[in-house]
Amino acid sequence: MYSNVDSLINKKHELETTLNSLNTKPQIIALTEINYKNKDFNYDICELNIPGYVIYHNIQNKDERGVAIYVSSDLESIFLKSASSGPEFVFIKVELHKGHYVTLGNIYRSPNSTQEVDIKLCKELECIVNEVKKDLIIVGDFNFPEIDWDLHHSINNSVGSTAFLNTLQKLLLLQHVNFPTRARGSDTPHTLDLVITDSQSINNIASLAPLGKSDHSTLIIETNFLSNDSPAEQKYNYNKGDYTSLRSYVDSDWDKEFAVVDFEIEAIWNILYTKIDDGMKQFIPITSRFHSTKWKRPLKEEIRQQIRL
Repeated sequence: MYSNVDSLINKKHELETTLNSLNTKPQIIALTEINYKNKDFNYDICELNIPGYVIYHNIQNKDERGVAIYVSSDLESIFLKSASSGPEFVFIKVELHKGHYVTLGNIYRSPNSTQEVDIKLCKELECIVNEVKKDLIIVGDFNFPEIDWDLHHSINNSVGSTAFLNTLQKLLLLQHVNFPTRARGSDTPHTLDLVITDSQSINNIASLAPLGKSDHSTLIIETNFLSNDSPAEQKYNYNKGDYTSLRSYVDSDWDKEFAVVDFEIEAIWNILYTKIDDGMKQFIPITSRFHSTKWKRPLKEEIRQQIRL
């Protein structure tokens, strides 16, 4: 789950209500713009805690806008690094299964970012990709309204957005959000909040209403590895089928059977399908195949490195 909350303290109750309304509580919650814009507002960091979650954040003196990642206390997690200024971020590692880690990042880029900050953002992306190698998910508010994500093109060719797009391409990173995530009044809606990965690890992204008076959508992100379940698929074991018995079973007087339905095409198909299906169930054993939740790269790492060069 991800959202730009535009100050969390006054929306924390609504966040917890939203969590309780979901059929399945998210294992990970990433939030940006935790702090108030009014820097005079004071609070204790403990007020950010959510029961059942461990929090990682970049908040030092509350002058930053603030980013945080909440991890279910059922999961083992490790802090990697954070930054409290241009751009703000938190990176952590989460152990989903024994020995299988996923790296998670949450980034906030101010809409007033300078060219220097944008270059720093691109370098940080390069750094984290080189460090973790695989199984990476980055979310956040990147504030690039000028990017057309259908075309992967910067409409105004700004230095920052062009460099960002080039970096994603260079690092073979994928951006998965294809709908506007921020809208206010009569302003043109834009896709500011992004979900970036190094693999096809996103199954679905659903958009919920903003929290409180925030103008950013809440995103529910479903991945193919943030789960402890490995569903078993039932399939026929064709190598051990009794095909002699199957051929004998389907050896029928088909003209006679088809005449019963006056040779109507769909009815003929149903008779054939039912006969073959029943025969397979009787003479071909069923086995279970377990899906591995660990994604395997279609390209070897050395080939990917050559592409990046």
